[in-house]
Amino acid sequence: MNTTIRQAPARSTARWILAAALAAGSTIGASGAAAQGISREMSFYSPQALSLLPPYCRYTQIFRDEVPGANDPARIKYWYGVLGGEFHHLHHYCWALTHANNATFASKLTTARRKALYGAAIREVNYVIRNSSPRFVLAPEILTKRGEWHARLDANASAIPDFAKAIELKPDYWPAYAGMSDMYQRAGDTARAREWLEKGLAQVPDSRALRQKLAELGRAPRATARPEKADAPAPGGKPDGAAGEASSTGEQPAARPN
Repeated sequence: MNTTIRQAPARSTARWILAAALAAGSTIGASGAAAQGISREMSFYSPQALSLLPPYCRYTQIFRDEVPGANDPARIKYWYGVLGGEFHHLHHYCWALTHANNATFASKLTTARRKALYGAAIREVNYVIRNSSPRFVLAPEILTKRGEWHARLDANASAIPDFAKAIELKPDYWPAYAGMSDMYQRAGDTARAREWLEKGLAQVPDSRALRQKLAELGRAPRATARPEKADAPAPGGKPDGAAGEASSTGEQPAARPN
């Protein structure tokens, strides 16, 4: 497992802020209305699948040739400016997110198919991580997603290092604490689930998401003097091996160019 991604330097602060804004439509968005009523797997470039992805996805490689109006040089240049050279590889992350969205939301899937889709999502983000610089702004989100997908496959030994690395990179990245807590809660270890929520609140005391999770565990968080505000969700993607990557829509991720 590649662990070369390290803490982003201070000069990347502007990109961290921009990427945090992107997550409002990714980490949270896939659980909203757009994800309702999905019965079968979505194809990668369908309007419904795109509605669950970050806004930059349509301008990545392959996507921009498949999505009407997306081969826009000005927008492509803009996203390279926001996300850096790694934007060249982010079509793999966008494919991964659609695999995971299908696994999570499509109702007419077998358990084996869901596991295969999470496995495919993990392989796609493995490619992105291998080809990312140490300062990639979306690293905490991508690691957290991979941790979530490992946890969905009951591979907690692989999930824990991903969540921990995301927290090391960005200690105030609340989704990584939530992911760690959810993993322990599914395993029946409510004490550790609570512990990770409390660790997250020590770093992000205004996080409504962490407070709500803690309350659901039966212990409301201690009030703070600071006014409560909505979370600034983490950089980049929405709502991260098992069987092969072939989608039941007929698309073949393994055959796609890098």
